[in-house]
Amino acid sequence: MSDKQLVALKAATHFITVADTIKLVSHIGKNFMIPIEVIPFSWKLADMALIAENGTVSELGA
Repeated sequence: MSDKQLVALKAATHFITVADTIKLVSHIGKNFMIPIEVIPFSWKLADMALIAENGTVSELGA
């Protein structure tokens, strides 16, 4: 997926995920932290989305 496709995905009004029931948890990160990769030109958008969803960003790496 290209960087532009990733940004378009974030801006989409609907997001559909298909997964096996064995993957279900009450919330992402419940069992372990999940690393994410953020493309440089959209880090502020990702930061705002994480804060809105979780209230905080646990760690920013280089």
